[in-house]
Amino acid sequence: MRTMRAAISIASALVVLAGATAPDGREPGGAALEGSLADSGPVAEHGTFTGELLPVFFVRDVLVSVAFYRAAGFELRHFFDYDSGEQVPEWTKSEPAIWALMAAESFEFALHRTVNPDELVVGGMRHYFLVEDVDTHRRGVVARGIDAGDLIDRPWMRFFSVTDPDGHELFFGTRPDES
Repeated sequence: MRTMRAAISIASALVVLAGATAPDGREPGGAALEGSLADSGPVAEHGTFTGELLPVFFVRDVLVSVAFYRAAGFELRHFFDYDSGEQVPEWTKSEPAIWALMAAESFEFALHRTVNPDELVVGGMRHYFLVEDVDTHRRGVVARGIDAGDLIDRPWMRFFSVTDPDGHELFFGTRPDES
């Protein structure tokens, strides 16, 4: 499962970095970052990072997104009620939910409603999830009402994609050595 978590984390991080440029047109980091890295000294042998990452998908409506992700095969762990400061298993309030924790086995990610849509971009990310049997997973996704793309075979993976209500692309795949 650590492999799946790492693959998803790396894929999400690469998507964020791919093609990104600073407002002045420079590549991410630029000379200022390079200088600070050169001056930082050796990396600590035992850092404070745990090796885990919690991606956050910004969405317009958490409840709509939770329904979509559950149909795509993910588990709802809980919503977070900011008023009480507690995790709740279902959303029963009349006001919109702000945050929900979803899971694929031990990998977790959050769905977060944008508070000010003018400040945050909703959708547009691409996320890869490795599954044990992509053909079976696709049949389940389609049976639950999601319009899934065709299965595509490449030397490195058999996969298909779906797009969530906010434009995030989800790719589900099985590597040839895992099928």
